[in-house]
Amino acid sequence: GAGAGAGGGGGNNTTTTTGTTVTQTPPPIRLWCECHYVRAYEGGTGNCKIGGNYAPTMKPAKEAMQRGYSQVLWLSKNKGAGGDSSSSSSSSSSSGTNINNGSEFHVTEVGAMNIFFVFYHRETNIYEIVTPPLNRGDILPGVTRQSIVELAHGWGQEQERGQKRDQESDDVRYEMVERNVTMTEIQQAVHDGTLVEAFGAGTAAVVTPIECIHYNGVDYNIPATGHVTQRAWDELTEIQYGKVVDHPWSVSVCVDA
Repeated sequence: GAGAGAGGGGGNNTTTTTGTTVTQTPPPIRLWCECHYVRAYEGGTGNCKIGGNYAPTMKPAKEAMQRGYSQVLWLSKNKGAGGDSSSSSSSSSSSGTNINNGSEFHVTEVGAMNIFFVFYHRETNIYEIVTPPLNRGDILPGVTRQSIVELAHGWGQEQERGQKRDQESDDVRYEMVERNVTMTEIQQAVHDGTLVEAFGAGTAAVVTPIECIHYNGVDYNIPATGHVTQRAWDELTEIQYGKVVDHPWSVSVCVDA
């Protein structure tokens, strides 16, 4: 099913249910940007579902919670962070290495989830849905992540076919993009009001809204829960709970009484 086997998710996973259908996203979370420890290096095991990726993150996660934040936003200064997949580090994955020695931080993951940002471009009325790419090998290729990427690509195609949801204006458009996101871009987008949503995606929480990112001593607040976040949650859970008939991601299992 959609979301099975993705990056997982911790923190607040409380949901409201009606019958057998989950009706609300988990509560929004607050993130601490980790500028000292690194979750994974390019050329390491950050893209593999192994215990070695999780155990070293427990100390930074505990420290973030002690500061009043839900989870860690993992950053990277890998050589390939600009998109050059040919550049790689010989270092293996480790959370014991100081990365605060370069010019720019790139976003990788949040806690044990993949992360998505929604940027609103006023001049074109486009909601750009962005998640960091997998080419560096330091991000887990979660199935929930891939499910949302595929669903969001479909939202963009709806506008091309003249289809829309009831609550959307005729000229609202979506673009799903896998590209690098820097903390400088996040800071500027919050200042400009163009970062309108952010959320984590993983097996346990499915979709978790993000309401704050702490970076370099500043809390950057983000609206939550936005309509893109809610739509991702609604469509995924509807597929998971069998509300979408004959969806290609669902497999009917007959059990004899």
